[in-house]
Amino acid sequence: MRYFVTNQAGGVDGPLEVSTIQAMLEANEINSATQLCEEGSENWLALSQVSAIQSDGTKPKMTTQGTTYLKALFIMGLIEGTSTLVLFFIAMPLKYRWDVPEAVSIVGSVHGLLFVVLVLMFLYGRWTVPLSWGMVGLGFIAAIIPFGPFLIDFKIAEMIRERKTQS
Repeated sequence: MRYFVTNQAGGVDGPLEVSTIQAMLEANEINSATQLCEEGSENWLALSQVSAIQSDGTKPKMTTQGTTYLKALFIMGLIEGTSTLVLFFIAMPLKYRWDVPEAVSIVGSVHGLLFVVLVLMFLYGRWTVPLSWGMVGLGFIAAIIPFGPFLIDFKIAEMIRERKTQS
């Protein structure tokens, strides 16, 4: 999400990323009474009323929905990563060594569907969790690279642990 922010001169800055606004808050360039408007909206709110930004300088707490979504994303990463292994180490040998081309057709189709679902889950997670655009990009790259979903799952597990300690 990006926001327009009123500045000390009475003008408007933006649209700015949440991380930039958080940095401005930490540098005391803005405060909890500063007015913000989400990009694409016409409603101006005090910074203290914007749930994506904490006026006390802390990261926003993740909702139960966000934690649940991260767990689902973690599981989907395991499933998609496993489908890659099945494709590479079971279906492809069946096709090329034992002349069973149907194995790649079936497993490849399932793997393709799981790949698309994983990519869409990372994109949807941008607003549900919310995930940073950097994390979404890493998720896209990880979905393409063999064993990538297993690697990104380490980061997702770290995020889940981090959120548990905040609550």
